[in-house]
Amino acid sequence: MQDQSAVSNLLVTPKQAAEMLAVSSRKLWGLTFEDTPGLPYVRLGRCVRYSTSDLEKWIEDRKIGGAK
Repeated sequence: MQDQSAVSNLLVTPKQAAEMLAVSSRKLWGLTFEDTPGLPYVRLGRCVRYSTSDLEKWIEDRKIGGAK
């Protein structure tokens, strides 16, 4: 069984991040590199990875409506 903090800090590939956000890979690229501020990412050499906790926070920050 994994520790909850380890799961929340998991790094995923761009394909996995796009699936989590229900967007295309092209849209994910735009959200990361064209929007300001962009979607947080981690660069590992030539590879780009996304923290699942950063993705969850990014989603929460963009929620509109509902009870607060």
